[in-house]
Amino acid sequence: MEKENLFKKIKEKLNTILTVVIFLILIALFTVAGLLKKDRVFSPSENRYLAQKPELSVDSFFKGDFATDYEEYITDQFIGRDRWIAVKTMTELVLGKKDINGVYIGKDDYLIEMQNDIDEVKAYANADRMVAFLNKETERLGKEHVSMMIVPTAVAVLTQKLPAHAESFDQNRYIEYMNDTMQGIFVDERTVLREHADEDIYYRTDHHWTTWGAFLAYQKWAEMLQVTPYGREDFEVSLAANDFLGTIYSKVNVAKRADELYLYEIKDDIRYEIDFDMGAKKMESLYAREHLSTKDKYSVFLDGNHSVVDIKTVGGRSDGDTLLIIKDSYAHCFVPFVANHYARTVVIDLRYLKMPISQVLENYQVTDILVLYNVAHFAADTNFSLLEY
Repeated sequence: MEKENLFKKIKEKLNTILTVVIFLILIALFTVAGLLKKDRVFSPSENRYLAQKPELSVDSFFKGDFATDYEEYITDQFIGRDRWIAVKTMTELVLGKKDINGVYIGKDDYLIEMQNDIDEVKAYANADRMVAFLNKETERLGKEHVSMMIVPTAVAVLTQKLPAHAESFDQNRYIEYMNDTMQGIFVDERTVLREHADEDIYYRTDHHWTTWGAFLAYQKWAEMLQVTPYGREDFEVSLAANDFLGTIYSKVNVAKRADELYLYEIKDDIRYEIDFDMGAKKMESLYAREHLSTKDKYSVFLDGNHSVVDIKTVGGRSDGDTLLIIKDSYAHCFVPFVANHYARTVVIDLRYLKMPISQVLENYQVTDILVLYNVAHFAADTNFSLLEY
């Protein structure tokens, strides 16, 4: 009996030693592989730039900045990172989790961002700052020339797709607050989006609304501004991609099905002259089709993010006015509808803009303003100081 117990203890000890040795070997192999491989600058799957190796200094070491930056660097550059994310997600799904890495695993194959970590103090400060700017412009341009569209995200609209007990920032109260305080036209899209909640108005793997969702919003915008809209029959609708895996997919690296991405091209005899970033690039189409062969397929709309996109429309239902759109990327698939109603549409992204808003208004002789963001990006934006003049 004693011999059996001794043998058992030796076997357990050997197993423990073997486990430690294997673990150390794996760490060594990953470390060597990490040192040998070239650091990645950009992750196509996550659609973001990755942390690079920080420089060590006495100051950064004692302040703790180096340790923090190096940890972020190791995490971003970890070999096989994308596969590990997928393995982690699959494991948590097997365990029955319904929220993973800030993403709800919803019904009908929807991946929906949780958005329950929004700073309410900052969110309402942003609302006050933007509304103050628009109210001032309403006094100058007139109520019918200033509009605002803060779009609810999928978590606030596709409630029937969410798992039980899902929580999120109160988008309804936030939207109503701006609606109540704005003097211009607030285009409230909640009702029309909820009426079509069973349709593909948001992507399953991406945080944006679809082109169909943007078209429905365009119809509501036209109604509120008393503009005659183009109907769906006025556009040539084409399937541009059926393998779109967006930004939310990149957080979990697992999706049951990819999204379809559609383009709407006006049938009328309308031409566009488009200038990006004040001469850096020029196009004659509102769609940059070269992005359809990349991971970031959503950049087919307006060629992705730019500081200034200047669109001159020849033809259409324009009376010569100039529309300024202050926006996030939700506006990109909306612009191909609204640009047909103005001789000039100037689209600015405050994240990249290097001039105050007063200079934009003067340089482009703006006659109309539209603010278009989704709730989450609007609430978290840190660039609204550019609105002061």
